[in-house]
Amino acid sequence: MCICNSMLAAAFLNPIVFDGGRLWMLLPLSLAIAIVYKTLKLDDLKALPVAAFLLWITILGGMVGVAAALYVIIRIFM
Repeated sequence: MCICNSMLAAAFLNPIVFDGGRLWMLLPLSLAIAIVYKTLKLDDLKALPVAAFLLWITILGGMVGVAAALYVIIRIFM
């Protein structure tokens, strides 16, 4: 077994523990993604703050929805 395969296996067998501090980093990361995406897509930049905020809320809602769905699936099958 090559060193790369053993490192990859170790990453899956010993997952990173996400504490509250790392989870809060989702907020600025998703906000930055929303701002950059809307900056590239909008023709009128006057609408940028509202459009970026709505996309940010949509991204966060999607992440919460995926987390809730995975939590339910894990509770049902584990």
